[in-house]
Amino acid sequence: MRSLLVMFLSYFGIGAALTIANESLNQDEPVGDTRLSNSHVEKVNASPLSNNSPEGFLLLLNLFHPLRDAVREIEPLYMTPFGISSACQYATEFQLIGDQLHAGKHIVSTEPGIQSQPLLGGSSNGTISGGFFQDGDELQWFSSDFASPTALFCLSSSNVVFAVFDTSRLSNECVRIRLELVPPILEVSRGMY
Repeated sequence: MRSLLVMFLSYFGIGAALTIANESLNQDEPVGDTRLSNSHVEKVNASPLSNNSPEGFLLLLNLFHPLRDAVREIEPLYMTPFGISSACQYATEFQLIGDQLHAGKHIVSTEPGIQSQPLLGGSSNGTISGGFFQDGDELQWFSSDFASPTALFCLSSSNVVFAVFDTSRLSNECVRIRLELVPPILEVSRGMY
């Protein structure tokens, strides 16, 4: 079993660079597009995620605020099967396959006419399961069947992420957030977002 000592994420323009230090590997082992061996350190260029590839990713919560870049969050928060967590190892791994969002073995979906629902744990057999796409580093959900064409995401007082399909009904008790896509191999350190 490999033990990763250091994972740092540094942003360089559009892409990202990841430095991995590895200890106690018994043999060369492929990790993404690289190979790691005992005491070997490499830099890996991480490419942006695409709707056409089933690469896994985590969803990082970010408060939606025009000055969000000027405000530093205390710690990153990730979506989990039961709400949110600051520990990325408990985060749900998602896949964007075509325009469908897969959370583990489930496809995220909803039904027409619903005003809002938890993003995870909502209808798993809903008739609206497409319309997800990546806009920069942000997850979006679009459907002409929504009351508002693009869903908003918010965090409830009980720490559950909701998809809001009728934006005129966004509750004051649900704080609007952005859902940012982060590859799961990256451990995001404090203050990176």
